[in-house]
Amino acid sequence: MNRHGLKINVLLRLTVLIPFNLLDYLMGISTVSIWTYALALTAILPGTIIYAYIGATASSIAEADTLTGWKIDLLIFGVIFSIFAISLASYYAKVELDRIIAEEEEDLQRQREEAAQAKEEAEQALQKDQSIWSFMGLSFK
Repeated sequence: MNRHGLKINVLLRLTVLIPFNLLDYLMGISTVSIWTYALALTAILPGTIIYAYIGATASSIAEADTLTGWKIDLLIFGVIFSIFAISLASYYAKVELDRIIAEEEEDLQRQREEAAQAKEEAEQALQKDQSIWSFMGLSFK
């Protein structure tokens, strides 16, 4: 989370599947700094603009008495495009989050392997030292 904190927070804000209050709580208990959190809050603007547009469009369609056919078609196209944009942003955010998670898991696995190798090398060095000391008739345990 320290390395990709801003990126993860922005991607989660772009994903419409996670409620913002839950995300706010999760970021509050994580290691993300307040400045990273505050900067990532700007990522809610695209969704807010799209939702406001959809609401205004729905209001305009409800007052369809004053609208002609092509204006209604244009408004409906705008709503469909907005829904498509939200879906596309959510999809790419999920793809990027999956990539980051896989990268973090690979790093963790590599660290485990390095720790196991270091432990094995330390045990071999200890056995070598013990064999030298026992050759000299000394024992340390």
